[in-house]
Amino acid sequence: MLFWMYERSYDVVTKYVPDAEYFLLKFAWFFTKMYTYSERRVRKIAAAVNKVVRVTSNKNLILFKDGNVVHKLPFEKMNECDYGDEYDMVFLEYSNDETDTISKYKTHMIRTNLVEEATDYFDICDISFMGVNVIVKDGGNVVKTESVIFGSENYYIVGNVLFDRAFIKYWLMRFHQFEMSEKHTYEVSFFDSTITPHKLEEPEYIQLTKNGFDVIRPNILVNEEETKPTNPTINVDETEWEVEPEKNLNKSEEVSKTMPEGNFLHSYFRGSTNWSQMFKSKNE
Repeated sequence: MLFWMYERSYDVVTKYVPDAEYFLLKFAWFFTKMYTYSERRVRKIAAAVNKVVRVTSNKNLILFKDGNVVHKLPFEKMNECDYGDEYDMVFLEYSNDETDTISKYKTHMIRTNLVEEATDYFDICDISFMGVNVIVKDGGNVVKTESVIFGSENYYIVGNVLFDRAFIKYWLMRFHQFEMSEKHTYEVSFFDSTITPHKLEEPEYIQLTKNGFDVIRPNILVNEEETKPTNPTINVDETEWEVEPEKNLNKSEEVSKTMPEGNFLHSYFRGSTNWSQMFKSKNE
C-alpha cells in the first residue's frame, strides 16, 4: 500500500515538478533507513520486556536417570526442590534467544554431575567432532549402530563429559527410542577437528577442554591377593640383580680365619684360634 502511494505520488510530482525527483529519492531512502532502525529497536525492547515478564524460562534444568527425564524445572527454581540421588546426569538447557546474533546453535547443553554444580556461565570449545558412531553390543554381537549428530544443540562446552554410559543411554533413548540394559556394552568412534580418528571402549569417555579433550579411563579395582601368582617364577635375563662391590668379583673367596660358630671346637676355643696360621706353621 505504501509503495503504491509512493509510486502514484512520484508520477504526479515528477510530471508537474521535474526538479522534485531528487528530493523524492532522498526521502524514500531516509524513510527506509528509519523503518529498519525502528524495527530493530522495537525488537530489542520487546526482548527486554519479555525477559522480565516471561512465564517460561530460557534456562531449564533437566535431570536424567537411565536415559529418561525424571525432573525438568526452570533454572531459577533449582534450590526449591530436594532431588536426593534419583538422577545420574544433569543438563542445563540454555536456549539462545539473542535475536541479533547469527548462530547455528539454538540451545547450549551444559552438563554437570550434581544439581548444586549447575551454572549458566559457560565457555564454548573451539573444536567439533565428525562421524560420531555408537555401537552397542551384547557379548560379541552387535545389536545397535547409530550416529550421533548434535545439530542445533551445542554440547561443545568446556568441562562437558561426553560418551560415558549415562550420556550414551540418554542419547539412544531420546533420539532412537532404544533402552540399554546392564548386559549391553558400547564403543564410540569419531574424528576430531584435525580428521584424526579416535575410538573409545566402555568405560572410557572424554571431557572437553577449550582446544581439545581429555580421554578418561576410570580405574578398575582389582583384589591384590587374587593377582599374586601361587608359584612365581623368575626370569634371570629380565631380573635386576644387586651387584656386589668389584673387589669380590673374579676372586676366589678366602677361607674364614675363624672357626664357624656352631662347630664343636668353637665352644672350646671360643672361635679365637687362627686355624689357617696353625696349618701354615705346621707345613713349614
